[in-house]
Amino acid sequence: MTTTWDGADNLADLGGLPLVDGGRTAHRRVRRSAAPDRLTAKGWRAARTAGLTRVIDLRNADERGRRGEKFARVFAAIADADGPVLVHCAGGRDRTGMVCSSCHPTVL
Repeated sequence: MTTTWDGADNLADLGGLPLVDGGRTAHRRVRRSAAPDRLTAKGWRAARTAGLTRVIDLRNADERGRRGEKFARVFAAIADADGPVLVHCAGGRDRTGMVCSSCHPTVL
């Protein structure tokens, strides 16, 4: 499913991915992207309209000026969110991809 938030780079909805049991991951539950620093006001409004409740920052201390969250805490934060979640790092590829591909199917 295509998701567009003005200013967002590498933004994708993880919904619709195949599961081992033949099902599919839920749409609009977890999204991935590069750092949302370039989201415009219009982009943030679109994210809120989409129900975004949590942003999980995977960037390291050098990339964001403070310590990144541990992966176990990341999975707990995704599972515990009251609504849609955005997972990102600096480019939205390596760390973000690793976390998103490692999410347990029941989280998605």
